[in-house]
Amino acid sequence: AYDVTDQLKLEAGVRYTKDNKYQVGYNDIAGAYSTLDNHYSGDQVTWHFGANYQVTPDNLFYAKVDKGYKAGGYTTNSSFGPEQIIAYEIGTKNRFLNNTLQVNLSGFYYDYKDLQTQQEDPATALVYTLNAGKARVWGAELETLWQVTPDTRIDANVAWLDAKYAEFCTVTAASCAAASDLSGNRLTQAPEWTLSGGIQHDFHLLGGTLTPRVQTRYQSKSYFTFYNTAAEQQGAYWKSDAQVTYTPDDGPFSITAYVRNIEDKTILTANSNAGYASAY
Repeated sequence: AYDVTDQLKLEAGVRYTKDNKYQVGYNDIAGAYSTLDNHYSGDQVTWHFGANYQVTPDNLFYAKVDKGYKAGGYTTNSSFGPEQIIAYEIGTKNRFLNNTLQVNLSGFYYDYKDLQTQQEDPATALVYTLNAGKARVWGAELETLWQVTPDTRIDANVAWLDAKYAEFCTVTAASCAAASDLSGNRLTQAPEWTLSGGIQHDFHLLGGTLTPRVQTRYQSKSYFTFYNTAAEQQGAYWKSDAQVTYTPDDGPFSITAYVRNIEDKTILTANSNAGYASAY
């Protein structure tokens, strides 16, 4: 790190990583035995550059760029190469209204190369990992926290994400067949919009503090597989919670009662095509 002025600071870093992985043993798939003798070796230089500008004691602007790396490897039935990312981010962190209102805003761009993407084979139920040629992720996030009074707090966040595969063919071929070309599909578990918010208040009574809180979260639709089929997705939904917590002034414990998912909706966490069972 280097202080250019009292307000402007620059930072930089570099890292070298060497990876060696081994897998020796036996594999049993539906009674078919095979010998496992896998080895992966790779190395990578990653780095970080950043700048922080403290406009006032309560207002900070920053920018940074990082190169990241995830080693390649193998499953019991396939191997995959390393993944790389160049990540750009700019943002600002602020406090207003006599330090009671916090507002953070950031924007980012992730440039992936050979993104490691996992998928279950619908014919066999075996999980394998493919390297998507390129992926591009744009996003922005706004975070707010307002301490309205010493006892009342409101928080609200909104995030936007445009995450798509720029180049992705599920087969190795000189010319990618249309059915295997997933370029333009959205990344898995990457909803375009996410909203959340909550409010809570402390009541000082009964020899302690009683804190009721209500919160809600909205998420637009997301996909569970890189095929982006209608059957392999979770539709947009709201999920709300309520709770009340009592904390005695002189007690080393607290008691909480809560209701999760007030809407009582079924929210999927995973879903994939199981062709061997003719179902999802």
